[in-house]
Amino acid sequence: MVKLLIAIPTLDYMHRKFAESLTGLCKILAWNKIDFDVSFEGCTLVYMSRDNLAKRAIEEEYDEVLWLDADMVFEPDIYWTLKETGKDFITAIYRGRHGENRPCVFEKLEPPIRWENFDYDPPVHEIKGCGFGCVLTKTYILKDVMDQYATCFRPTPLLGEDLAFCKRASDCGYSIWADVNAPAGHIGQYEIQAIPDKNGNFLKLI
Repeated sequence: MVKLLIAIPTLDYMHRKFAESLTGLCKILAWNKIDFDVSFEGCTLVYMSRDNLAKRAIEEEYDEVLWLDADMVFEPDIYWTLKETGKDFITAIYRGRHGENRPCVFEKLEPPIRWENFDYDPPVHEIKGCGFGCVLTKTYILKDVMDQYATCFRPTPLLGEDLAFCKRASDCGYSIWADVNAPAGHIGQYEIQAIPDKNGNFLKLI
């Protein structure tokens, strides 16, 4: 039986919608008798939280890690949707919370270039990098990267923690995949303006 760790780096804040999504996921996992644990790791530096979670997965011999950020929403069956692709490193598709809300998947890392034109046939595509808001990885990938670099997620001068891990994993010979059949929502924040803009909108993305 697969041993699964749900890894959530967070500080003091967890959005209600994320809690609802996580509860739905845990209910289905329990119903299907999946051996799983949920681990919250709080640290000022998110890469340290992720590294600590990776170390726990390795030391306690989990087979898989489902990485979730505390500002995501997803379907209760997201674990199976990602797992059924058969890929060892697979991300859901979601967009950033700020600016132009561009996808958090990348077709190139040096420099980072986002994958903008999703193709639904086939639904699973090889990519070069992704955010870790909703990602399923095999633990042996984490162990290999940790053994090679003494860290998984420490950022580099050019790459943040998520893409730094993707680069290390790729350099270790692992492929990274994205599943367009596994969409996830990214919870943003809005400023409610007193006077609407020229399009009549009162909400402004912060």
